[in-house]
Amino acid sequence: MYRYLTLDLPVLSAMAIAMVLGLAVLAGTGVYVLWALLGFLALVVICITGYHHPIVLVALSFIGVLIDSWGQTGYSVGGIDITFSKLSAGLTAVIWFIHVISSKKPLFEYHPLILALALLVVSMASSLVMARFTGIGLINTLSVAMLTIMVILISTIVQPKDLVPLGRFLGLALIGLIVASLVLRSSAAHGMLENPFDTLQRARGSLGDANEWSAFLLVSCPLVAGLVAADKRWYSRFITFTLLFLMPVAIIRSASRAGFLVMMAGVPFSLYMLKERKGQILLGAILVAVLIPTTTDTEAIYARLSTLLTPWNEQEITHGQSFRERSQLFYYGLQTFRDHWFIGTGVGNLATTHGFASLDFRFRTVHNSYLTIVAEQGIFGILVLPWIIFQSARSIFSSWRAAANPSQKKMAMGYAVSGVSFGMMAATLDLQTLAIGYFILGLGLVLEKRLVFPQEDEDAESNETPVSTELSYAHFHS
Repeated sequence: MYRYLTLDLPVLSAMAIAMVLGLAVLAGTGVYVLWALLGFLALVVICITGYHHPIVLVALSFIGVLIDSWGQTGYSVGGIDITFSKLSAGLTAVIWFIHVISSKKPLFEYHPLILALALLVVSMASSLVMARFTGIGLINTLSVAMLTIMVILISTIVQPKDLVPLGRFLGLALIGLIVASLVLRSSAAHGMLENPFDTLQRARGSLGDANEWSAFLLVSCPLVAGLVAADKRWYSRFITFTLLFLMPVAIIRSASRAGFLVMMAGVPFSLYMLKERKGQILLGAILVAVLIPTTTDTEAIYARLSTLLTPWNEQEITHGQSFRERSQLFYYGLQTFRDHWFIGTGVGNLATTHGFASLDFRFRTVHNSYLTIVAEQGIFGILVLPWIIFQSARSIFSSWRAAANPSQKKMAMGYAVSGVSFGMMAATLDLQTLAIGYFILGLGLVLEKRLVFPQEDEDAESNETPVSTELSYAHFHS
């Protein structure tokens, strides 16, 4: 206990940095002195604990990502809003740097995918300089840069032995948020949960957008469930079961058509994690059948999802024109890419460059991350995007190929389902700055390291003798 309270120079430095960050933010929010004091004390505790146990900083970053839309502090720097996710990521970077200096650990571990993400940031910055510079472009570039740093921190801080315990924490946090999204209504403006239900009962979770909420669930739940499924403890089984069967209910509650299709494609692979628990699969099916009609307006949800089969009747069925609008946006996005394929339109400029306005007279994005990247970044985006896709697929394939027992197969399957789901949803939404995607990617790199180079496995289900190796992870990928 004494060593946690030892105030050596690194810890004092961490506390000083926390004081500056905390007071800077609190000064801009106009909160009461009592809340400011409590916030400052919390930061001190986080700094001390995070210095001795950096994994706590990763958990803090996840909470920041989880409540990002709620975490508006009312303070901004250079026009960039300060949120809990930005604060937690920044604090994690500072404390980890201090920890590295004092412990003489490596600052980060190299992986080709991290290099690919860094090149994406360079590509975005180049397009800002070569094409038209805008404030939104700068914000997007800085956001991707910070999210890339988060991937680096997670893949370095989290050790393979930490994956299952961390998965339990992440699973419980996700379950709490999913339950809240099923019980309460989400405001489209701010993502705040409130009653009563809206007409369509579209759940938006904490993101403020129903489609992004479904993408959030499809990206996060499979990997977290896969990590915990490797553990035989009863509470780990409960987390896996609850996540895998609450996720479909929440996605249907969001009425996201793309989310529904991606979920249905991934159901067989997700159930692989419960293949030895046929009784739980039956119980889960009953749970889903009971929860859907009790938490949603089934008639309205069915009407919206039925337009997947008859998109030409969308306006008649739902009084909307989403399919028509998105097809037009995609067409104009392709036209813009053909006109600006070399330099690009510049980051953040695609919506105004293609000139297509929606029925509410707003310029909208093309709802396709791949088209957005190549159209805005030109030749740089054309070169970097395939490299990112290749390295992501390579990481997933390496994990699956190296999995040597059923527990590891479940982990690798969760990683694969999360990664493929993110890739599919990115074709229907602009997800370049979706924080949970980068967080899960960081965990995926740790999982790859665990499977490719097995170490002491603390999972109860693994009975194999660990294989030692003298090769470094960085050397393997160099």
